[in-house]
Amino acid sequence: MADDALLTDLYQLTMLQAYFDQGMNDTAVFEFFVRKLPPGRDFLLAGGLEQTLDYLETLHFTADEIDWLAAFEHFARSHPAATTLLIDTYDTEAAAQALLPLAHRLAADGIAIQAVRLDSGDLGLHARRVRSILDGGDADAIKIFASGNLDEYAVQSLLAARAPIDGFGVGTRMNTSADHPYFDCAYKLQEYAGLARRKRSEGKATWPGRKQVFRRFDDAGHMFGDTLTLETDCAPGTPLLATVLRAGQRLAPAPPLAELREFARKQLAALPPRLRRIETTAAEPSYPVDVAAPLHELAGQLDRQGS
Repeated sequence: MADDALLTDLYQLTMLQAYFDQGMNDTAVFEFFVRKLPPGRDFLLAGGLEQTLDYLETLHFTADEIDWLAAFEHFARSHPAATTLLIDTYDTEAAAQALLPLAHRLAADGIAIQAVRLDSGDLGLHARRVRSILDGGDADAIKIFASGNLDEYAVQSLLAARAPIDGFGVGTRMNTSADHPYFDCAYKLQEYAGLARRKRSEGKATWPGRKQVFRRFDDAGHMFGDTLTLETDCAPGTPLLATVLRAGQRLAPAPPLAELREFARKQLAALPPRLRRIETTAAEPSYPVDVAAPLHELAGQLDRQGS
């Protein structure tokens, strides 16, 4: 794995700078997860944890990289009009309405919002509603940029429907080979400074807070069902999530490859037989994953607060 800290999505660096400028240096809790498996796939075997830990233990910015990030700050300050804001995190149309006074305040300082980005839900429908809001609020110069697992077919469909979209962001479905070689992955903030957070955008809502997953097994030793709940809660079964890195340091040495292979073998053997078959039928029940009441209650509380 490359050890260059700059080999990342530019979005991560721009957001890092924004958090730093606002003094947001408290502990943040993120989750990395797959929203759904492709058709014909009944389980997911994750790998690469050891390589990730190796990378994180030595991750740092060199003097040359810091200097580059600084030829970067000058560029950003010299292009104040190059501003695109993602507005679908909570409520797309409400965010567009809230954007109007901000756009006018920034315009008074000579800074223009170039575009807004839509990344979830019915892109065509949201684009029409947002375009109407912007035009009605004397912000018709702001363009609309769409992204979110787009491929050539989705782009063609949106263009044919004459959706008011000025540009498209494509990647996941156009950079890979056939037969579902990609996952609909997400990496989302669920807690900051000890307070739970929740993404509520259409089709991409998340469960808030630090969590634990408890797995139940039947008498034959096969996985019987999972319960997703808060880290402080307890549910029947075996807890699956464990801390492996703290303060940038591993909590245990890397296990040998033979041990990892044996662990993977036992996990595969514990899958319900129906999930190990190549051919499944639609009538067969899916693997049960329950969301515990404390997690429902926390999500409802945040929704009522608008957090």
